[in-house]
Amino acid sequence: MTKHVILIDDSDSVLQTLKQTFAQLIVPFKCTWAKSGTQAIEQLKYLEPDMVLLNVNLAGQDVFTTIAAIRQIKHAALVPIIVYWFDLNKESYIKQLLPGATGYLKKGTAEEFIQTFSQYLPGLTQ
Repeated sequence: MTKHVILIDDSDSVLQTLKQTFAQLIVPFKCTWAKSGTQAIEQLKYLEPDMVLLNVNLAGQDVFTTIAAIRQIKHAALVPIIVYWFDLNKESYIKQLLPGATGYLKKGTAEEFIQTFSQYLPGLTQ
């Protein structure tokens, strides 16, 4: 069964990295890309993803508002939201200040993304 992920990130390079990562999984993935939290909220009104991947450092609507808005959409209220970032010094700050997020991930290797995906969507790898 195909899994659907909404990726909220304004970086083309991150999108390409995640497409390559999804290709390594045994379960087919559909990825919907939103370049802002506002765009993702509009898409979530019509889509029912299995997971949301959210970059902490987005222009426009902040990550706190984005998470809160996702949790207000009835069919998306329980969807896992994985928040990710580059800055290693932000980890404790982010974990303390982002209620509503399901998990956290520093941007890293494909293997690290896969390991995190597998925690929230079992059966992705052999």
